[in-house]
Formats: sequence, structure tokens, C-alpha cells
Amino acid sequence: MFALSPCAVAVAPVSGGGGGGGVFTDDFNRANENLEASDDWTRVGGSAGAASINSNILDINSSGAVYTCPDTGSTNHYAQAQFPNTGSSLSRPLAVRIVDEDNYVCAGQGGGAWEITKVLAGSATQLANAGTQSAGAVARLEVSGGNARLLIDSVEIIGWTSLGGDLSSSTLAGIACRHGNSAGDTDNFEAGAL
Repeated sequence: MFALSPCAVAVAPVSGGGGGGGVFTDDFNRANENLEASDDWTRVGGSAGAASINSNILDINSSGAVYTCPDTGSTNHYAQAQFPNTGSSLSRPLAVRIVDEDNYVCAGQGGGAWEITKVLAGSATQLANAGTQSAGAVARLEVSGGNARLLIDSVEIIGWTSLGGDLSSSTLAGIACRHGNSAGDTDNFEAGAL
């Protein structure tokens, strides 16, 4: 049922509706390398090595790049990952509705709280923030119709929030490099259709 690559990435079929292309997972448990060296990740914009695997965890090294995983096949999709560390300068790496490096919705930790941010034409607008960061938490950013929400450890922290009619058609999810130098930022990534 699972197809494993030498890069420890699994893609599993999704049963049921949503029109999805499957569930994509990456535990980053492999040799240290730039994320774009992995067959299932595509860097969109930014510099090579903006995200890299270091000691089996994904580090965000510089800002400006976005990485897409295999297409979810649905405009209603999610991205989730574990955040091993906390800090005021950590990134918002979970990204959905990715059009390019200047247009997407992202979520993660920032300023001591969890947040959802919309990036349009390269300009970021925080849509909502709530809760308190916690090391080891699993964050899940979901997008459905014209709204996004954020769950932390399966509990809704930010309820369905309007995207203002923007970014309605993309089926791509992945990692957004919003801030650099976020050592040990992301682990156990997953994306798929809702």
C-alpha cells in the first residue's frame, strides 16, 4: 500500500472523497541535504538550500523560497508537521494553496503564539493568531473553500478564518521559508486532501 523511496518518503492512496492525489509524508530521516535534493520536493523561487535536512529534522535556513510536495489533487487540503522547538523567531513553514513563492497561505509559530498568514504578491498579512507555542506540538493547517483553520495536537486553536476571496484554486501544499535560522524547525511533515 505504501511506496517508499530511498529518501524515506511515503505516498499512500487516500480512500474516499475529496478528489485527492494521496497522502504525502516525509519524516526527514535521511542524510543531511538540501530539501530540493529530495525527489518529491520542488523548490519554487528563493535560493538553493533555503531549507535543509540536518540530523533528521528540517531546518529553515533563509527566507524567500517555497517547497511543494506532490499535488494533493484537491483545493480542499491540509499540511501538517511537528514543531520540535519553540522561539520568537521561528518560521511559519506549513503552506497550503501555494501558487508560487509570492502567493500562498502559511501557518506556524511566531512571536510566542500560533498564527495563520496570507501571502499575496509577496506581502504577508496575519489573518489570526492564538494559543501558546509548545515544543513537540503537531500543527495542522487546513484550507476548505475560502477559509483556513489551524489545529494543534488535534485541537482547533484558530477556527475557520476567511481568506478574503484570495488563493482559491491551488491544490499544492508544502513548506514556506518565511524566516531563516530556525534550527530544528520542522519534522514529520504530511499533506493531503481533506
